[in-house]
Amino acid sequence: MLQTLECKTTDPVIVLAASGKTYTVDAAAIPAGRGDGAPVNTLVNSGSDDIVWIGSGDLTTRLLMNSSAGLGFLCKLGDLVTKTRQGKDFFKVEEGAAAQRPAFIKDESLLAALSSDARLLVFPLEEVPERPNGGVGVQLLALPPDVSLACVGATDGKSLTVSGIKRKNRAAATLNQKQLAEHIGRRAQRGRVCDVGFRPDKLGD
Repeated sequence: MLQTLECKTTDPVIVLAASGKTYTVDAAAIPAGRGDGAPVNTLVNSGSDDIVWIGSGDLTTRLLMNSSAGLGFLCKLGDLVTKTRQGKDFFKVEEGAAAQRPAFIKDESLLAALSSDARLLVFPLEEVPERPNGGVGVQLLALPPDVSLACVGATDGKSLTVSGIKRKNRAAATLNQKQLAEHIGRRAQRGRVCDVGFRPDKLGD
């Protein structure tokens, strides 16, 4: 996992592992910029559990939690905070699946889910439950065998940026309101192929 994060030394830094466990590190405990730094899993007791995301900021910010199996729910950043180095079991991820990078939700009214076979589904925010205590989640996108959830995001319905590989390079395209409308449906549907001239694997800027 490669990620940079801007925060204050007084901020809690939240760590999400592939198993769905969350951990909290004081920003002040993270090594300063000089030197090689320290692996995140040495700052928390995550063992061999892969770290998939770190986050910080306004603890009231809403998140869309999600897993490769296509399950997810809404919560607030602060719901992931824990005071124990052992972490807490927040997102119950089924065997063979992994928790993935959550999406920050601001004023958007629609959620977007992209599958590994480039199908995009856009659906109303209110169709996903809010679970401050975590849990299993609901199906965001229908997934056949051997297909996983690639990424989730949020949109106001007017535009959405997608990116992927095109001729061995990263490429991006912004879907306009008319194009997005073709992908709007209900939660847990299959979605439609996102035809932008390349195979998208990421949502957002």
